[in-house]
Amino acid sequence: MADMLDEWKAVIRRIRMKEDRYSPEAYLFLAEALTLTVARLPETRHLNAGELIDGFIGLAFERFGLMAGLVIERWGISTSSDIGEIVSQLIQENVLVKRDEDSIEEFKDLRDLIGILSNPRHYNIME
Repeated sequence: MADMLDEWKAVIRRIRMKEDRYSPEAYLFLAEALTLTVARLPETRHLNAGELIDGFIGLAFERFGLMAGLVIERWGISTSSDIGEIVSQLIQENVLVKRDEDSIEEFKDLRDLIGILSNPRHYNIME
């Protein structure tokens, strides 16, 4: 487990040497949200953008409660497009894989992250 975390940290350092818009915690949290979301599926498969975003939101609520919006904003994430950008960076580093039909555009305006995380009672993660 420590080896995998060290590998992730090395990847994050490489990404942040080129682009430091997002904090290291943003990448690690996204990786955890992806892993947990896939683990909750009946069978392992590729996630679409909406499933990943919903998993991210669910974990943010679980982990940070009503402070979730503030936490992710502090990491540099304010839109679903930001999550798409992080995914794209991880694909470029060969940490994540993409299908031919996958596009960063899938993440654009997909969810109002800050609105949802600031007012959770208006969002049902199971939709």
